[in-house]
Amino acid sequence: MGNTRYILFREEAGRTTVDRGLGPVSFALNSAQAFYDAGSGAVAMQVNGGKLAINFETNTFATELNLNHSATGKVDIMATGNVFDGGYFNSRSETQSVAGAVSVDGREAGYFFERQLESGGIQGLTLWSR
Repeated sequence: MGNTRYILFREEAGRTTVDRGLGPVSFALNSAQAFYDAGSGAVAMQVNGGKLAINFETNTFATELNLNHSATGKVDIMATGNVFDGGYFNSRSETQSVAGAVSVDGREAGYFFERQLESGGIQGLTLWSR
C-alpha cells in the first residue's frame, strides 16, 4: 500500500491473512519520521512518542502520534478505525489520513500519515513492534 510519497511493503511468504487468536495487541513505537512542509521545503519534525493498539478480536485499531516543531507547535495525529482482511487498516477525514498494515504474524505494524494544517501539511511514516 502507498501514497504519493511512501510505499509500505511486507513479506508474506505465501500467506495473506493475519494469524488467528492474536487478541488485543499494544505496539511500541520503533521508529518514525515526520516532515512539515509549508510550501518552502520540508523540515523534519520531532517525534515525541505514540501509541498503537490493534484488537484482532474486534478488527479495530487506535493510534496516537505526538509531533512537535517550532513552526507548528505540538501536533497530535490521532486515529481510530477498522482492520480489514489481510491486516490492512486506515482512517480518513477531511484533514488527515492514516493507512497501514500489520505483519501476518502480528509482531510488527507500520503506517504512513498525512495531516493538512491551515498553512502547510505534515506527512510521515511509522514502524511499531510488540
